[in-house]
Amino acid sequence: MEWKFIKNLTNADSYIDEAEEKFRITFPKEYRDIVKVYNGGRPRPGIIKLKDNFELIVDSFNSLNKNDRENIYNVNNIDSNFFKQKYVAFAMDPFGNLFGFYRNSSDIGYYNHDKNQVKIIARDFNEFMSLLEK
Repeated sequence: MEWKFIKNLTNADSYIDEAEEKFRITFPKEYRDIVKVYNGGRPRPGIIKLKDNFELIVDSFNSLNKNDRENIYNVNNIDSNFFKQKYVAFAMDPFGNLFGFYRNSSDIGYYNHDKNQVKIIARDFNEFMSLLEK
């Protein structure tokens, strides 16, 4: 898989720690490792094929730098109890739908903003990345 438009994140651990504190979550080690190298990047081809033959596109991972336009803070600033209590978005598709972590489990969800629904698409971040890399 190729990554494009990576945004530099000097001292990445402090940015990750700050986001974890803000969102009251502990990110998986694998996500932390991705952010350190590919912060805000766009994976290519970025296609996830689900078991029901439905395809999703991961356009970009949200940057942890508050100065970047598509950052994890702006994306998660949604007036929704669901986001505030249960979900932290880390990536998005080209249509504004979001991929995210559940705060109380390792599941990865896909939030469809038109339907205001979340579908679990992976058991954990490793499975999410393996779906993305196929």
